[in-house]
Amino acid sequence: MGIPSRSFHRASELSALTPARIDRGRAGTRPRTAELLLFRADHAAARDAVLTELPDDFPDQVGCVASQAPILLPPLLASLESMQPNSVRGPVFVRNARVGVMNHLGELAQATVVVLLVGERPGLSTSKSLSVYMGWMPRPGCTYAHRNVISNIHEQGLVAQQAATVVTRWVAGMFRQRTSGAHFSA
Repeated sequence: MGIPSRSFHRASELSALTPARIDRGRAGTRPRTAELLLFRADHAAARDAVLTELPDDFPDQVGCVASQAPILLPPLLASLESMQPNSVRGPVFVRNARVGVMNHLGELAQATVVVLLVGERPGLSTSKSLSVYMGWMPRPGCTYAHRNVISNIHEQGLVAQQAATVVTRWVAGMFRQRTSGAHFSA
């Protein structure tokens, strides 16, 4: 959902379009008590999401992020497999992975495209968000400029079922253009 290109006369018009904390009111120089308490509750949920360990058997349950991956992964795998039969290798679970693991996975598997599901650092509007990073021929030395990302996959953002379709479309584009990142246009 993009923000329309028009002027906003009041902050409340803009706040209706985003979960960002704008136009929440103030009591002097400080936020209102109710808003401060809501902020602190959201902050606590975000910290819990970051510090919570996945159970040891979680990889067997199929997924990487407990709230979105089990919904996203099955249709995504099926869609990718139908696009490139017998070419999907995975899923692979990497505990505490960073995005750069794509380079190592790409090299180990000699993969043409790597699709990586990563739990986002939770913001203060949701603690259950997922990102999907994609890269053409990821190998050691590739940077963020060589990757594409679709973020904000959650119930109030891009829902997981729709994300599978979007990711597949982007991967198909990578195969057509034989590139990703800064040189790629969806």
